[in-house]
Amino acid sequence: MNLHILKVGPDEVEPLHEMLRRCGQDMKTRLVLGHWDPPYPLHLFRKSAEERDVYAVLDGDQLIATFTIGTDEPSYYRTIPGVWESWDVSGEPALYLNRLAVFPELQGQGIGTWCMQTIEQIVLARGCEAVRFDAYDKHLQLLKFYDKLGYHRRGTFIFTTKLYGETGMVCFEKLKHEFVAARTARATARVPTPHPHHSRPYYKRAWGGDSCVVIVRAGVADDAGPGPLRSPWRFSLCRRSYAGFGDGLLAAGGVAWRNSESYIPKPTCGRGGDAGNELGARVFLTMPG
Repeated sequence: MNLHILKVGPDEVEPLHEMLRRCGQDMKTRLVLGHWDPPYPLHLFRKSAEERDVYAVLDGDQLIATFTIGTDEPSYYRTIPGVWESWDVSGEPALYLNRLAVFPELQGQGIGTWCMQTIEQIVLARGCEAVRFDAYDKHLQLLKFYDKLGYHRRGTFIFTTKLYGETGMVCFEKLKHEFVAARTARATARVPTPHPHHSRPYYKRAWGGDSCVVIVRAGVADDAGPGPLRSPWRFSLCRRSYAGFGDGLLAAGGVAWRNSESYIPKPTCGRGGDAGNELGARVFLTMPG
């Protein structure tokens, strides 16, 4: 994927609003959750584009997602008792997130995670100390998604509007030092060193075609220390986002990554010249063009 963001103005929000509508219908039909149906009013969405930052997320020139951010907290965080007190005091100033949405047919491909990581990068660029937002308490799948990304549940509150009635919400927050640490850990991931009998890894295709799932058997000592990335092969972490790997370890953008969703270590006991670990990787493999 070639993902990037584009800030939109009040007169450009209609396609994004249509995305909110489709997501609301999908959640109502598939999950029996009606908190986004009807969608957020278009005139208020236009106002958000005037007062805050509304972003379109694009794959090339195709709209795939949206989110809204700003440094001014929603007014109800101050007016509903207990909400403001639930945040970590060290998180000021914070960046506040609303209306993160991915087209239903594109969900489950890592786009939401990419959006959250991009928002964290914006936090760093703007000198903020935290990301804060709230999520519907009955959308259990979404709550688990934010838990997995390392966001902390700071409390709950009841939000009442004429449009949606009484709605339970969960406050989420993640401090800057936490995602800086996670980012550093990814960038400094350890690379296995080659086994003396194997200067380069070899590959086993699971199925043919232009792409395939492979098992990378490197014959390396797992976590033995840093090592070079020498293989000319390329693979996809997110089905279409290519990167290189070598010596049994996947890498993204020249940075080695361990424990990614596409990297599954399978330690086995070797014999003789093949002694070492077998590293299993389910990836989409192509030769570089």
